[in-house]
Amino acid sequence: MAIALTFLAVAPGAMAQDKFPNHTVTIIVPFAAGGGVDTIARLVADDLRAEWSVPVLVENRPGGSGMIAGQALAQAEPDGHTLMLATAGELAINTTLLKSRLSYNVEKDFEPLVLAARIPNVFVVGKDSPYKTVSEFVAAAKQAPDSLGYGSSGIGNPQHLTGALLGHEAEVSLLHVPYKGASQQVMDTIGGQVDSTFASAVAVLGNVKDGSLRALAVTSKERMAVLPDVPTIAETPGLEGFELINWFGFVTKKGVAPATIARLHDAIAASLSKPGTASRLTAIGAEYVPMTSTEFGAFVNEETAKFARIIEEAQIKAE
Repeated sequence: MAIALTFLAVAPGAMAQDKFPNHTVTIIVPFAAGGGVDTIARLVADDLRAEWSVPVLVENRPGGSGMIAGQALAQAEPDGHTLMLATAGELAINTTLLKSRLSYNVEKDFEPLVLAARIPNVFVVGKDSPYKTVSEFVAAAKQAPDSLGYGSSGIGNPQHLTGALLGHEAEVSLLHVPYKGASQQVMDTIGGQVDSTFASAVAVLGNVKDGSLRALAVTSKERMAVLPDVPTIAETPGLEGFELINWFGFVTKKGVAPATIARLHDAIAASLSKPGTASRLTAIGAEYVPMTSTEFGAFVNEETAKFARIIEEAQIKAE
């Protein structure tokens, strides 16, 4: 009888330990507070907090090309209480570009959950630029190799790799001009200091609408809802099939129980599907694309291979 009573006393506690979530959930963001990724993380955190009635915190860990945040997740307990909302840079590009510096392995240490958003870039030139189409820009680049430049927000990011892919697919040599952020690259494109730039829609939408920038194309296969009259690069003769986008998604530590993975996926997907969150994504030129966790994992692997090919073909090296 004593043994039975002891079992009955312990069993509820053991069951509580198996319940998820049973303490604070942390969402790591590899960027400073206030940006697009951080904003989406906080919207999702609000929804999870309301659904689960546990604290859900957003922890900003910027720096180190995302490696600081990645290391924090790699060292977390595999119980589903630590997540990361990361971009293509942290989950796919760094695997090749920063391979010798990574202290963790994305495939072995991270478990994919949800693809939160796909974010095409916009290929723009200044209003006084002679180029009105991608074809005209490519034709001029063929006439004068390495004379036409394109800006990006840094070496090895998706904008840089988009320009590298355009050069490879169009068989032209373009000059990459890296910046530390979108603000200066946009201003220099408006002023003519750089011939063109690849930037997010949120960074250039106002300038495109006021006419200070001319949008030649977007980098997705489909036109963007916020720029419906701007063609895709893939609509350019000879560049059919061209696509390169930025994206970000939720991952957790490898080893989390399948039931917890399913609960995390469903809760995050439900949050991203809400009209309010969808409108915030649209405002930054992003779109939520529903995927299972398995499909997102396959997507990350495909994107990693694509970025690796571009980096190797263009012989891009991290500074």
